[in-house]
Amino acid sequence: MWFQKTPLFSPATNLINDVYVRYVRPGASNRNILLVSRILVVLLGCWSLYQSLGTRSVLEKALYAYTIYSAALTPVILAAFFWKRASAAAAVASIAAGTFVTVFWNSEFIRTHLPEAIASRDAILPALLASLLCLIFVSLATPPPTEAKLRPFSES
Repeated sequence: MWFQKTPLFSPATNLINDVYVRYVRPGASNRNILLVSRILVVLLGCWSLYQSLGTRSVLEKALYAYTIYSAALTPVILAAFFWKRASAAAAVASIAAGTFVTVFWNSEFIRTHLPEAIASRDAILPALLASLLCLIFVSLATPPPTEAKLRPFSES
């Protein structure tokens, strides 16, 4: 069937399992998970359509994707291995902040409220700064990870 091959199921499944079931509703029924999954697939499809309609070039979208990856995910991945104080809440906040700044950096609000010299720059520096600040401050504001959570990252 055509709908079994859609690339929207993978991110929807990841969001359902890693965010919704783990943090939002841990005791969700299968029926509820299925309903939220279907809604999420439709929302991701709408977001993809919106993104594709505004595409001027494939390279622009590739830069956009790599900016999100490098600004939002790389600091969290490095912190997981090199900073024992980094917490799960800080990782989520860091990814959200880096993604948010990247997505909305080229918005009309940014272009009208910041000087042209700043607003015309690529989103990587402000997104990376927002991601790092969230990672550091939220880690310091939340309890440190337990020894059991750190054990898989130890050198034993």
